[in-house]
Order: sequence, then structure tokens, then C-alpha cells
Amino acid sequence: MNQTVRSTRTAPSILRDPPSAADMDAFSGDPHFMLSLARGLLVLQAFVTNGPKLTVSEAAKVTGLARATARRCLYTLEKVGYVRMEGTAFVLESRFLPLARAYLRNLGPEGSVQVVLDRLRDQIDETCAMGKLDGAQVLYTSVARRNRNVAPSSGGPRGLGGAMGLRVPAFCTSMGRILLAGLEPDEVQTVLRGFPPVKFTSFTTTEPKEVLARIEEAGRNGFSINDQELDIGLRALSVPIRDHRGRIIAALQAGGEASRLSNSLMVGRFLPLLQEAAEEISQLIEQV
Repeated sequence: MNQTVRSTRTAPSILRDPPSAADMDAFSGDPHFMLSLARGLLVLQAFVTNGPKLTVSEAAKVTGLARATARRCLYTLEKVGYVRMEGTAFVLESRFLPLARAYLRNLGPEGSVQVVLDRLRDQIDETCAMGKLDGAQVLYTSVARRNRNVAPSSGGPRGLGGAMGLRVPAFCTSMGRILLAGLEPDEVQTVLRGFPPVKFTSFTTTEPKEVLARIEEAGRNGFSINDQELDIGLRALSVPIRDHRGRIIAALQAGGEASRLSNSLMVGRFLPLLQEAAEEISQLIEQV
């Protein structure tokens, strides 16, 4: 009877995301399964979904492990150099990074960037995108949509949530201003002549001096906000992605509906996360 139960039980090769200690029951009776290793990996996964710092109690709660078990896992990870103590909490050590980089290298540049975008999207629960300057327009090169059940469509809002390959004018978008801020003044003038400023909404700035002032402001601040300038009801914040010489090579954007997102909320909550993701993408582009 027991043998029949074991033979009809299918132990998954991929656990739930995020997995928990309860998932380990699926492998009970498997002589090849290392329960202690699996528990340690559960704790490492907890840093991804609930980090960057975890106390023993938090690790136990997130994973479903007993507190004593979570403590032993963290103690072991600390002794082998994968985490370190910081006050009463544990944080990941840099020894963990080569594993992540090896995985990202295997994905190639596009795949590794998409991993970062997807994680950023999950952190802030808003649509995120990366773009590059293409003449007088911004070309969307990667997109992580907030609503993953809706098929991307270039017929939707122009400034957010569009499909990869979408193009939007540079002069009135947050990514565009960031990218233009990395150009020389004469290059900016050439771009603006290629797409003279026009009104898309009542919020669109078209006066040449003000357009240039907004671009210069983006360069000084290191970020730019699009407040319903391309589509009514949408706001976005963008930051630069730089190469190893400090040159702006792309822009990273996050945003959504203006009814949910104020400018102050985006700067206060989104900006640090975008800057961190932009730095990671910058390193990936250099190393992958």
C-alpha cells in the first residue's frame, strides 16, 4: 500500500516560487535527496525574495523552517562565507556573486538584462523598461510589464508598457531626456531638429529653451520624470545606464498610472531601486 503511494507521487524538479519548507515533503523517502542542502538553499532564496537583510526569525518565517533550523542554516552559510552578520541580521556576502554572474553570462546580454528588469518590476510592481537613443526617438530594447497576463501592444500607451521595439520621441520622455543629457550641446540640437517639439498633451513642454532646461536638469539630477507629457494619466521616472567610462549608453525607466504614483513617491521609493538596477545592468553589459 505504501509502495503504491510512493510510486504515484510525483516529486517536482522545480519547487514553488518562492519555495517553502512544506515543499520538502514531496521528496520524503527519496534516499538521494539532501534535506540539509535544500534547507540551506531555501534560506538563500529568502534573501532574494525578502532581503537584503534577514534575522533568524525572519528567515524562519519566510521559509517555513523551524527557528533553530533557520539559525543553523545561517550559521553554516556564515562560516563558509556566503553571508555575514550585520548587527542582529545577516546579509549576503560577495562570494555569492560569481554564481549569479555565471548564470547571467549563460543567458547572454539580452537575457541577463531581462532578469534584472523582471526583478525590478517585481520589487516595485510597476512596468519597467530599458531604452536607447535612435535618432530623435527612444527605442525600447527591453520591457518588463506590470500586468504579465496582457499581451504587449504598441497600440497601448506610448510612454509605458509598450512592446520591445517601440519608439517614442526623446524630447518629452524621461528616458529621452536622460539620453539627450549624455550628448554634446550641438548633438542635442541635431536631435531636436530631427523631431521638433510638438504638443502631445497639455503637459508637454515645447518651448525650445524649456526643453533644453529639462534636459540639463536631467543631467544634473541624474534622473528625469515624465509627468503625463506623452500620455495623460501616466508618470514615469528614468535614470541613466553608463559604461565603464561614465558615458550614458541607455536609460532605465519605471512608472505607471498617475492615479497611483506621485512624483514624490517615485523619487522616494523607485529612484534608489532604479539606480541599483542600472548599476547592475551597466556591469552586466561590460562583463557578459
